[in-house]
Amino acid sequence: FHYIIILKILKHQKRSISTSFYGCIINSVGRNFHYTIFYLIKRHVVWYNVIDEKTLKGCDYMSNNDYILNLLNIKDRNIFICQNSINDLDIKGIKHKVIEGILTYIPDYCPCCGCVNDSHNDIIKWGFRKNCKVKIPDVSNCKSLLILHKQRFFCKNCNNTFLAETSLVDRNKNISNNTELKIRLELMSKQSEKDIALRTNVSVSKVDRVLNEISSHTVLRHSSL
Repeated sequence: FHYIIILKILKHQKRSISTSFYGCIINSVGRNFHYTIFYLIKRHVVWYNVIDEKTLKGCDYMSNNDYILNLLNIKDRNIFICQNSINDLDIKGIKHKVIEGILTYIPDYCPCCGCVNDSHNDIIKWGFRKNCKVKIPDVSNCKSLLILHKQRFFCKNCNNTFLAETSLVDRNKNISNNTELKIRLELMSKQSEKDIALRTNVSVSKVDRVLNEISSHTVLRHSSL
């Protein structure tokens, strides 16, 4: 009975026992059973809590990972928060909430040659690029930083490697799109660029670049009258 329930959970999460399933804890509370499913991703354990079978049938449950992503307003479900990885660190005299996460998924194709990933003979996982620092908006008025380990892939067709991409932050950037949106909203009010940079934990030049980007689309610029 419990094995069938676990298979339903894995099917709903679109996961396989052979690839990432780590274990399960079953607690009996009256006539209900509480399931805690563990996955092993890059030597870190990610767990999902399922209240009971009725909740499972309605597919109306969230994992601890989902709760943290929802709190941080991160929409990408390919990001997994590591267990016991939220720490308070002092960076340049400022207290930061440092959160460690992993970005991994199965790519559909190779961005270098366009090879479609149909089998294990096309694209394989090729380690991680570790400690990618991403600046995210403040949490409870505390500066926040996401340490993201990005999955690297290897294409057997063109012998090139590429990194996993996310909607959280653009390629080759360390400032999240949510932080850039906050800068744009702050620029709508009358205040200095230095104050905005201090509140959003970015440099003044970054705020100036965002302002110039907005102005280039809204203001007509002429070289002469």
